Amino acid sequence: MQPIIKKIINELSIDCDKFFDEVADLNQAWMDQQAKINSNYAGIDFNFHKLGLMKSIFTNTLNKYGV
Repeated sequence: MQPIIKKIINELSIDCDKFFDEVADLNQAWMDQQAKINSNYAGIDFNFHKLGLMKSIFTNTLNKYGV
């Protein structure tokens, strides 16, 4: 029984890593896009590093993974 449990845990771990890597990549792409769009507004500091994770990106990726 133990090998089966270890295999399930390993597969879940791999899926979680893939999920969070994808979310991080999508979120970074969104932030880069927003920074590029808003770079036209001289003198305005949008503080994108304070935005963190976009909820919509997170939930859309969850839906993609069937959660």
